Amino acid sequence: LACLDAAPRLPYEYFRQLFAQVTNPPIDPIRERLVMSLRCPVGPEGNLLEVSASQTQRLTLESPVLTVAELEAIRGMSRQHSGWTTHTIDVTFPVSEGAGGYERTLDRACAEAQQAISEGARVLVVSDRGVGAGRVAASALLAVGAVHHALVGERLRARVALLVETAEARETHHVCVLVGHGADAVCPYLAYAALAKLHSSGVLADKSVEQLIAQYRHALDDGLLKVMSKMGISTLQSYKGAQCFEALGIASDVVERCFTGTASRIEGTTLTGFAADALARHAAAYGAESGAPAVESAPDVKEESANSTLGDDGEYAWRRGGSKHVNTPVTVSRLQDAVRTENKRAWDAYVDASQASVRACTLRGQLELALDDGAAVPIDEVEPWTAI
Repeated sequence: LACLDAAPRLPYEYFRQLFAQVTNPPIDPIRERLVMSLRCPVGPEGNLLEVSASQTQRLTLESPVLTVAELEAIRGMSRQHSGWTTHTIDVTFPVSEGAGGYERTLDRACAEAQQAISEGARVLVVSDRGVGAGRVAASALLAVGAVHHALVGERLRARVALLVETAEARETHHVCVLVGHGADAVCPYLAYAALAKLHSSGVLADKSVEQLIAQYRHALDDGLLKVMSKMGISTLQSYKGAQCFEALGIASDVVERCFTGTASRIEGTTLTGFAADALARHAAAYGAESGAPAVESAPDVKEESANSTLGDDGEYAWRRGGSKHVNTPVTVSRLQDAVRTENKRAWDAYVDASQASVRACTLRGQLELALDDGAAVPIDEVEPWTAI
């Protein structure tokens, strides 16, 4: 769990997707794809109780995953359609502002969104393109959540499309969390740049950059359909903004501000903590060039900064010094030794190592049985199995 990891983690990893509590998926996203759709109209909404020509003045997106070219085309719509003005909200701030700049950026983004709508903007683009050695990006997820709920509170959300241009999103889960918390579409520009880099370096030279991007988008779309199917949702319009997630380890004030209504049963990381993680990742990327202050949550920043290659933090598979996993090489080897040789000592070592991993990785591992010295319940008071 992200809330139990000492290393900086993205806010997306604090969310768990909720699924319908049934034994089989309500919808098969492969065989029943005809009844599912990622097409979604965005932009100003009219009165749902009226039927008029104004209801048709919306932009229909075939997928919530946009290419860079598609996003730029939307930005330039005002040249062909004068009413479709676009406003970009920069969610970066100077590194010198430290953790305090993170919260001020969210406040500014909300105020800027409301001001842009009052000036006639129909499309808002939350962007972290401004990130650089001297500027650190606030999380696109927190920014989108804060702007979305601020506009809902002011009854302005239905008047604009809310798009996201971010380097954070790269997985299906990231896109799901963004869309589920109010984003109309996402442009993961850094993922596209990574594909182009892999192509130019010869790693993925067998396909063109356009083919790689098309396959990447297709994979994200299929992942979205699969996630929606597990909730019995067939259209993106029903999934968007539904907040079908549970937050694990996010402070209640952050949930109330950015993810109002999302289920959250435990406390955890505050805005200051998310800011510290953002500064730590920024320092790891730019090193001394960033001028970022020292951050306690980034113990390995100096070592990583000296290497221009991004390290593997063990998010998907166990790596020494990376993220913790329940199953580690130590626990697996001890289990194999215990089974193959019927070694009681190896079994005890496996149990101890496994319990230590569970305590470090899961919420249930944080629980302890409250055993007292009270008298045992008499056996004749225990209900027999025949009466159950």
